[in-house]
Amino acid sequence: MNFLDADFVVTEETFKVFPPESVVILDDFTFKSPNYKLAKSQFLKVINYTLRHHKITLILIIHNLFGNNLFNDIIYAPHLFLSYSNIGYLIMSKIYLRLGGLDILKFFQNVPKGNFNFCYINNKRNYVINKVDSFFIRPHETIKMFSGSQEYVIHLSTELCRSSNPEDNHITTQNIKLEIEQILQTMYPKQKYLTIVTNILIKNGAINNDLYLVDSPNLHIIDFFRFINNTFDKNIKPDAHMLQLCKQLQRKRIKFPIACIKNPIARKYIS
Repeated sequence: MNFLDADFVVTEETFKVFPPESVVILDDFTFKSPNYKLAKSQFLKVINYTLRHHKITLILIIHNLFGNNLFNDIIYAPHLFLSYSNIGYLIMSKIYLRLGGLDILKFFQNVPKGNFNFCYINNKRNYVINKVDSFFIRPHETIKMFSGSQEYVIHLSTELCRSSNPEDNHITTQNIKLEIEQILQTMYPKQKYLTIVTNILIKNGAINNDLYLVDSPNLHIIDFFRFINNTFDKNIKPDAHMLQLCKQLQRKRIKFPIACIKNPIARKYIS
């Protein structure tokens, strides 16, 4: 490993010294030349010609999206690593439509900010991997990928897919059902229709092991029960996350009998 000079600039001349297959990492990159147009022109020559023909990989670490005059170049880069931060969200908000629309934006937002995780985006094949850093530091953690409006789980080749063991899946489903039944007996002993709601959600794999909604990881099944049982006036705007969940269930064509849904807004989407 070699360290570059503090005054290193990206030009065709400076990159001639690197042998093929080199990896060049520039932290907190910005144009240092007072002549911005010249610096940008030299930079683009390196990007569009030198790197490809000399098989050199250039990795830019950007801390300020607007201070380096590379906004368009960054969002159209073939590979992006975004931190789950305000600047990461800003970049994702500019490119999510070509990656898969609102579903992929929501997928990105499933990971909390400020936990020092990174998202990988492949702009060539249009797929996103959340918490890609787990590949290197937490290889046994479940890693999720989103592509083509579908969510996937990535795991070690030595591990079995959860869906490959029907018996385990059956046990998990039964445990979820039993836990929800206990909740219903305690909180809604007279609400018999909620059992029908539970069965439909479980059948469609919409509840995870912690009893949170798969499509809205911040919403617990209790939150959902309270929402669909609320008969407030239809003109009152519901919680944004709950409304988003209803729309997601609607997109998946998950419906419930009208008798099960007392909330007039929820009826519009999921009954």
